[in-house]
Amino acid sequence: MKELELQSRIISLLNAYGWARRIVSPGRRGIPDIVAVIHGCTFFLEVKMGKGRLSKIQMKEIENINKNGGEAIVVRGEEDVSNFILPLAFPKSNDFMVLNSPAR
Repeated sequence: MKELELQSRIISLLNAYGWARRIVSPGRRGIPDIVAVIHGCTFFLEVKMGKGRLSKIQMKEIENINKNGGEAIVVRGEEDVSNFILPLAFPKSNDFMVLNSPAR
């Protein structure tokens, strides 16, 4: 699977819980790949495949977002969304588990 395909799969998963779009930022390198708003929380996701590494500019952008109160996270698959993003968006609830369950 290519990184662009993984981004699309992650966006589809996130859209089941809120709103997510791919970010295209001409003239500004290092911006995370996806922005998502879920349950009132805004996330910036940098998608990496396998052992893919962040560039220095990507690390700096993620650091700046987090330093200023945002949530910027590196994800390597849909599992990371389920394990890290959704629990942050629904900290006192298992609402996200209903959509994530196999019985769906």
